Amino acid sequence: MTDSGADRHEFRRRLLSDEVQPSPSYDLSSDYDELDRNRYTVDNYGFYGTTAASDLAGSTVIHTHSSEETNEYIRRSTDVYKDPNPKIVRRAGSESPVTYEQRIVVRYLQPPTVPEPGPIIIKEVRPPQPPPPEPLVIREHPPRPPSPPPLIFRERPPTPPPFVPSETTTRYLPEIPVPPRSVIIERLPPPPEKPRDIIIERWIPYGPQSERRTIVESAPPATIYPEARNTIVINEAVQAHIVRKFQNLGVTQENPADYVARYGTSLLDPATLVHRVHDAGVHEDIIKMILTLITIIFGCSLSFLSFQVQANTCNTYNHPQYGTGQCIDRNLCPNSLYLSGLCELQPSNIVCCFSVEPMKEEFRAIWIATVTNIDWPSSKTATPAEQQSELLNILNKVEELNMNAVIFQIRPASDAFYSSSLEPWSFYLTGTQGVAPSPFWDPLAFIINEAHKRNIEVHAWLNPYRARTGGATYELAPTNMAKRFPEYAYPYANNIWMDPGAAVVQQFTVNVTADIVSRYAVDGIHIDDYFYPYSDGTEFPDAATYAAYQAQGGKLNKADWRRSNVNNLIQSMYTTMHAIRPKVKFGVSPFGIWKSGTPAGITGLSSYDSLYADSRMWLEQGLVDYMAPQLYWAIDPPAQSYPVLLKWWIEQSTKGRHVYAGNAAYKMAQGAVQWQANEIVRQVNITRSMRDRLALGNIYFSTKEIMRNVKGIQEELAKLYKQKAIIPKMNWL
Repeated sequence: MTDSGADRHEFRRRLLSDEVQPSPSYDLSSDYDELDRNRYTVDNYGFYGTTAASDLAGSTVIHTHSSEETNEYIRRSTDVYKDPNPKIVRRAGSESPVTYEQRIVVRYLQPPTVPEPGPIIIKEVRPPQPPPPEPLVIREHPPRPPSPPPLIFRERPPTPPPFVPSETTTRYLPEIPVPPRSVIIERLPPPPEKPRDIIIERWIPYGPQSERRTIVESAPPATIYPEARNTIVINEAVQAHIVRKFQNLGVTQENPADYVARYGTSLLDPATLVHRVHDAGVHEDIIKMILTLITIIFGCSLSFLSFQVQANTCNTYNHPQYGTGQCIDRNLCPNSLYLSGLCELQPSNIVCCFSVEPMKEEFRAIWIATVTNIDWPSSKTATPAEQQSELLNILNKVEELNMNAVIFQIRPASDAFYSSSLEPWSFYLTGTQGVAPSPFWDPLAFIINEAHKRNIEVHAWLNPYRARTGGATYELAPTNMAKRFPEYAYPYANNIWMDPGAAVVQQFTVNVTADIVSRYAVDGIHIDDYFYPYSDGTEFPDAATYAAYQAQGGKLNKADWRRSNVNNLIQSMYTTMHAIRPKVKFGVSPFGIWKSGTPAGITGLSSYDSLYADSRMWLEQGLVDYMAPQLYWAIDPPAQSYPVLLKWWIEQSTKGRHVYAGNAAYKMAQGAVQWQANEIVRQVNITRSMRDRLALGNIYFSTKEIMRNVKGIQEELAKLYKQKAIIPKMNWL
């Protein structure tokens, strides 16, 4: 806008003079200098003539923030020309988008430290002591004198009666009934009360929002029209590219009662908070940050979390009517039901496609074996960046093939692929057991975060009894189970194996499980077929443990006692983990043959007799949420037939637990007779044919054959898994 009578400073003096009184609606307080400096910045100004527009010597641009401010400025400038119908010019915005940095700050509040519980005082009260017993009196008598021999008079015997021979008569008495069987009722104490939850409040401030500015510029001198003409130039808003950076401010001590009193009804429950954050455009899962924070509290120095969104929004977007979509070519989307702009990392022809059909429920998973670096990491001497890149490649391939779960081995030999105060860092991660990766990172936290971005579940895979693998010679760390309980650590079959019959070994494994479920957002806990070790032809050296069991009154024979030890571990793990997180899943992957001869015609190693694993009982009694028997045989051989064994396993699921078949992808690259990929395809189709009987998915061992695309298996899986599938629902959880 052009001021033909005064410059900026003169206008200010006029406003403050007695001649011009301010309007009640326009604040001219002592803060005018600050107001003038911050809100009315002048780009260029000078002295102007007092009569005609041709006398202008320069231009003045004053920035206002509303039409009211502009009109007020015009009203106070009595010499400014007023045009009732100014010319409106709309100017296009800048071609290049403006980049804004949106900082999302996460602050965690921690309630005051709960005082330690008071001690349990055991006061011993001794009952009144009885008086000493009366003394025992022993009276000793002298021997009697000898008696004289008797005087004997013998009479002649009478004549005997005639001889009568014996006669035998058999009398059958009624059977003696079996006495009733004793019933021993063991009343176990109730589990301890669950500790009170700690609510962590998270603030996520909004980033600065761009404001639309209206700039009023001066009208050009009248050259064509006899009268002056004002012009309003409206600049269209420019496009903005927002780069989000998450900043973790750590933990702040806060009293929950004071906090609630201060904020009252404005507080949100965690689920509502996450939904509000997502509605604000933040699609990263901030819950994972809390898990990261908890890891820090337990002694881990995690790196500062600052990243830009790198996953396709389509991976986590849930359409209210059609559910989850997938990024595919627009021309391949059925019914042309898609949304653009949700596949940010893909070319423009790739869209987020939805299907009008209900999404199929099917478990599609791979085992990622870390023991001896079978699948990952490729080398224990690789840098953390290289190891992370390998994990991301695996997850990207799983996502590309429309699979939905990974079973990640985090405890191959009483060690840890995660930060643990109970067990040492794995030799297969850093090259030295007990040495943390440098620079520090947590593989379990990393894979959970990245997998959940891709709608992939993570099941943590534990080996319960193995302390060191066959042929390994590395030094064990002090926190390895074999060092904690050396009296129960036995060299066997080139391994170091813990005694499953030792109560301390069982409880320690349960404690490790509880620690993982408490600190990490794993979707499941998984153990495989290694219970008692596979035999090397010699007796497993647990005679002393069995003798101690018998000395305490145990009546089971040795084989049943061993099975009882494994059963106790399975039940304790299931009960403990669900007490901490009721929705987490528990799965076991046993050897594919429960007992040789069952079902009829099946022969082979009996896991019931050799590994002492009564896996059928676990399935029958609902001690697992899913069973993944290792059906590592082809379809046709009758002695170990894939469909016959799968049919038998699903028939044992009397409580409706899921059965996911384990498939031997490794046999496409190993063995004298290597499989073709079509064998895997046929097995998946057989599994699908039994889905109405709870055969609800497949798990492939192992990852490296999938990643290497052995025999073209990736193309075959892509055909099998054309559409995404959701994890089968477990209604009992």
